[in-house]
Amino acid sequence: MLYFRKNIKTVLFRCLAVCGVLLCVGQSFAQVMEEHKQELPKLPFYKRISVYTNTVDWVLTTANMGVEIDLGNTEETHYSLLFTGKLNLNADHTINPRLVYNVRSASMELRKYWRTGSKTIINPLPKESERDTTVSWLVGTWRKFRHNVLSGSTYSKPRYWRAYYVGLYGALDEYSICLGKKGKQGDGVNLGLSAGWSIPLYPLRNGGGIDLDLGLVVGGKFTRNYSYEYFEESGCYGNPIFSDWHVVPYPIIHDVHVSLVYRFNSISNKVKGGAARYEKKREQMDKEREERRRKIEMRYDKRMAELKSKREESAENNK
Repeated sequence: MLYFRKNIKTVLFRCLAVCGVLLCVGQSFAQVMEEHKQELPKLPFYKRISVYTNTVDWVLTTANMGVEIDLGNTEETHYSLLFTGKLNLNADHTINPRLVYNVRSASMELRKYWRTGSKTIINPLPKESERDTTVSWLVGTWRKFRHNVLSGSTYSKPRYWRAYYVGLYGALDEYSICLGKKGKQGDGVNLGLSAGWSIPLYPLRNGGGIDLDLGLVVGGKFTRNYSYEYFEESGCYGNPIFSDWHVVPYPIIHDVHVSLVYRFNSISNKVKGGAARYEKKREQMDKEREERRRKIEMRYDKRMAELKSKREESAENNK
């Protein structure tokens, strides 16, 4: 029989290491946003905290809990860091079970939230006839996505009841899973991308509320494990085959979020700012664009003057 390893010290050490890296990345994002937050009222620290629990894991008999911390202290904060842990230990059985699902996981997720809004567009993209046709379809699509979605600067009245997010996901886990005659037991490192949205469900006093978080995490896995078989005749596990560290050659769904979230400050009160948040940036971009246009015109005028001078000189020589 194979036993589920319980080297929790190793898992915690790795978790803290990844946590430190993500905290440094998160703080860099927070410093970039400082200039936008100085004139806004600051929130107390407890209002930056949210508590998660994923119903999908509970259906799989896996206890889980998560804590999300906003990286900024105002309601314009768009970045957060989510810490999640889940645990389903190996239980003692008189007869070894044919179905095994034992997992232990600690994960961190750096998220960026934004909102969509009404059709009132403050700074629309150029019309088709005015677009630069020299760029590829992929570059054009990325520019549109960055302009309309990631920047959050297009809509004058963002929807308060739904906030979208994308994120970077990292996790350390141990597992022993056997859903048939063959199973695998091991540990691994998971990296991936997350996407989803958060919706307010039930408002509470003082701005808090219970929200619904829906999302998906997909990425790669670096793992080592044992493959084993279950023998019905004897009720035992056997034929273990060890596989050293390797990358799984296909993408894996690491997590499915159908989470209930208790927030001390509901999502309906967060991710604000809308178009006004990027007014200074837009003005700076307009100045830079005007400066580039002026330089292009100067080069054009200089070139035309040189051509005119050459034509006049050529005409004089032909007389």
